[in-house]
Amino acid sequence: GHGYSVGLHFGNSFFNAQQVHKKPNSSFILKKCIYSSVAREAIFEKLLLKYREEYFKNNRDWVNGFYLEFSLLSAFFKGEAYSSENETRLLVIHPNAFQSIDGVVQKTEHYRKNKNYIVPYISLDFVSESVSEIMIAPTTYRHHNEKVLQKIVRNQTIRISHSEIPARLW
Repeated sequence: GHGYSVGLHFGNSFFNAQQVHKKPNSSFILKKCIYSSVAREAIFEKLLLKYREEYFKNNRDWVNGFYLEFSLLSAFFKGEAYSSENETRLLVIHPNAFQSIDGVVQKTEHYRKNKNYIVPYISLDFVSESVSEIMIAPTTYRHHNEKVLQKIVRNQTIRISHSEIPARLW
């Protein structure tokens, strides 16, 4: 718990500002997270049955299709303990994230260090009028963080809130 969650209004001003979206074959998927293990299992079972049929039809591309769909869907799966977040995720599909120019891979993807692992991300252009809320992750300094954020966003209609997820500080 050292992070923040930023709530956005996904209007035209947000999407029009994104340079990544203007690249060929790029698109956005905006979807609510799925917290229920029963719902996740039902989705996974449906996906397995779909690609089981492709397998028996001798469609050699079934593995690629299954992998792609499962990867996209799993980006919206979260544990039930986080359901109070009621999160909506924006997934950017950018097929040219790694482009080869003269044999050298050019990355449009960036990486940041998390507490336990490295997280890939792509940069999106910031549109200040799109920010509606900033949620502070569980931390022992949550009220200090709130005061600092209030100073940063003064004179703007941005709601500052705290995550209801219990802090684990070990």
